[in-house]
Amino acid sequence: MTAPAAAPARRGRRCEACALDPDRRAHLETQLLAGHSLSRIARNPAMPSRDSIRRHVAGGHLPAAIAEEVARAHGLDATSISARIVDIARRARETALEAQEARDRRGVLAAGDSELRALLALGGAGVETEHDAFMRDGVAVLARSALAVAQQHPELAELIAADLQQRDRDDLADDLLDSIPDTTTLEVSP
Repeated sequence: MTAPAAAPARRGRRCEACALDPDRRAHLETQLLAGHSLSRIARNPAMPSRDSIRRHVAGGHLPAAIAEEVARAHGLDATSISARIVDIARRARETALEAQEARDRRGVLAAGDSELRALLALGGAGVETEHDAFMRDGVAVLARSALAVAQQHPELAELIAADLQQRDRDDLADDLLDSIPDTTTLEVSP
């Protein structure tokens, strides 16, 4: 007769923002949706620290219904960042053309430098076309969708976490399982 297997211990710590009572958590989410800075929110003694709030948002712990809006309000979603850099490049290009028409060589050089910096930032991030920026946003939407389904079906969260662990992404597996109530980490044998 074999001894029953012990349940694996949960790794990591519970998210401080997820542990808030429902009223405080709703207040936190309202503040995030309003676009208030993490530091400003954390100044309220009833709220978690700035780093805890950052981990909460970055870890995908927000309800799927508001996650995209919060990311946009803070300008941190892939589309916003890429779109902002694309906008900088466009404005710099327009400024360079206007400076060229006005025969302002310094203006042309300065605007050209700004455009080049913006294009280098996009290229360094692997964004070569506007389609690339659109596809990055699609991947983010897919990830949020998978998280929402996993939160409704903890057995799927366990499967996704096991796959992430096999890909040496224990950090993502832990974050996923921490966002799901009453889950434990699967120990995956190599």
